[in-house]
Amino acid sequence: MKKFLFFLLLFAMHTSAEVSSSLDTDVQRDFDRAKKLSVDGFEEKAKISWMDFLRRYPSHGLSDNAHFHLGEIYQRQELFEQAILEFRKVFSDKRSDMRPQAALEMGNCLKKMNNPREAKIQWAAIVRVYPKSSAAAQAKLRLLELEKE
Repeated sequence: MKKFLFFLLLFAMHTSAEVSSSLDTDVQRDFDRAKKLSVDGFEEKAKISWMDFLRRYPSHGLSDNAHFHLGEIYQRQELFEQAILEFRKVFSDKRSDMRPQAALEMGNCLKKMNNPREAKIQWAAIVRVYPKSSAAAQAKLRLLELEKE
């Protein structure tokens, strides 16, 4: 009986690894497909692809990237409120290394929505919270530009 349980456990571990590997391959394939559509300028198809990715893999480690890319599409389409919602999802993901950049993009959207006061608050927070990030350097430039206006 012990041998049977041992082999059953071994089989389950092996099968689980195969399923995980297959899932990772599917996730990467779907992510790469959406990214290529974005890069190639097929924004509507890319938007659908990103939304499908997020529906299929809502808590995967790449979901923050998918939300960010979706936010960029909305931003280019001047759908700033929707873009902010996507960037906010990135920012609220504590695991994401894209948080400073998402915060910067939220500030950019606020500025384009004729809300420079809120944009200034957003950019100043980036400089304060993420002082060594590239987003902080960009936020400093945006703050200087805002002062000149």
